[in-house]
This record gives sequence, C-alpha cells and structure tokens, in this order.
Amino acid sequence: MHFETLGQYHDAWSTIILFAPSSFRTFDGQPVADQAAALDEAFELIRSGFVFVEKKLKDQQRLCGVLREMIDMAHEAYRAGDARRGAHVFQECEGLIWPSRQGRLKYAVEAEQRRWGDLQLFKHVKVSPYPLVGTAADLGSHQVALLAFARQQAQPFVDANEAFKSLTWVMKPDGSVHPVQAASRKKTAALVREAVASGEVVACASAHLPFGSLGGLLSVIVEEAGRPRAEVISLVDHGVVAAPYHHLHEPEFFSPPADDIVP
Repeated sequence: MHFETLGQYHDAWSTIILFAPSSFRTFDGQPVADQAAALDEAFELIRSGFVFVEKKLKDQQRLCGVLREMIDMAHEAYRAGDARRGAHVFQECEGLIWPSRQGRLKYAVEAEQRRWGDLQLFKHVKVSPYPLVGTAADLGSHQVALLAFARQQAQPFVDANEAFKSLTWVMKPDGSVHPVQAASRKKTAALVREAVASGEVVACASAHLPFGSLGGLLSVIVEEAGRPRAEVISLVDHGVVAAPYHHLHEPEFFSPPADDIVP
C-alpha cells in the first residue's frame, strides 16, 4: 500500500487496533487464511509509512526513536500471544502521534530505555499499574448507567454507519444526565473538571466513533469516584456492535480507587 496522506496512514493504525492479532479480514469481509502473516504485513505497513510521523514531528529524533521502539514492542507482544500488552502499547504509541487519542503514559518509559539506554523524555513519568483488562463487574453503578446512556446516544450513528467526534456528559446527584459542550476537547475537559471539583456531578462519560476503511470502533469512557476510569470499546460493522472490551485506566477527573497503588 502506498500512503498519500497522514489520514490514510492513520487508517492502517486503525486496522491493527481493530483486528490484531488474529481477526484480519479481506476486503470482502472474509477471514484471512494466514493471520500471522497478515499481522506481520500490517506492522510492515506501519513501519513503511513512518516517514509521515517523522514529518509530523519534524526534528524530534529521540521521540521518533521511542515510537519506533513501541511499534516493535507491540508487534512482539502480539506475535507472542499477548494481545492485551500489544493493544495497550500500540494505542499509547498512537496517542503520542495523534494527541486527540493520547492517554496516560506507561510503555513509553520502557521504550525509551530500550531504544536509547537512558531516560530523558519520560524520566518524570510514574509508571502506573494501569491499563488493565477488566469486565463489566469493575464498573460502579453510575458508570453502568452512563455507559447505557452513552451507547443509546450513539445508536443512531451506528445505525447510519456514521462517525462522530467526542460527545461528553455529566451525571448529577439526582441521576440526571447533561451534555457538556465547549469549543475544544481541552475546554470541555476543563468544564468537567470544574464541575467535579465543585461537587455538582457524581460521574462523567464521553464517547466517540471513528471509522476507518474496514469498520468503526465505538469507544465510551466512564468515570466515577473510587473506581478506575473505564474505556469500553466495541467493533462496529455495518450497524452491528460487537461484544465490548473493558480497559481500566487511572482516573482523570475523580479520586482514584482506595487500593490504587502507583509505584
């Protein structure tokens, strides 16, 4: 594949997030016969198009080296059968390139040490036990309610096979849910943070649904006090929402769980 734009290149990243390590499909929707070869080919495409990242990040040679190392780390994990580590490393790497997808850093520390033998860029990062794979049982009652609400709001977009950017809501103590809108994602987060600090809300949620060339990925993030922040991800294919995966992260707006120990 020859990439002509950064957007086309990002579609290749979405393909790995959606289908690695063993669910790759042909363009007519049939399972690929040799999944291991498809995985290797997908990562070779990522490496071959990395010039777009280097142009985007300009002269940040050390960071580009870290990102290349993270791509290798993700590939190694997938090939070793550790899909959880592979997905988390790859998505963290994606967030360092495309800030709208950025979360808390963890594997970048290991990657910088592996690539350069010391830490400079990420020497102040505290390595967290998160992200972790969870289940619906890890959600608090407010998270459960907001997740159901967010998925309901997303359903018309799913039915229409239509992407949407981030939507955000907060839940008040009486259980009512209210949208939060601002000029940017950063300003929206600031409004949520202010509302949480004032005690006006007991939970918050956000959702987005991007589509690549081979399908969509519905992501709903729900948070409440005393629980991990949960990202619930489902593959969307022609109006059908697959069973969700639950990824647990450090809280962003609320206090962390009591047993959340960060070394």
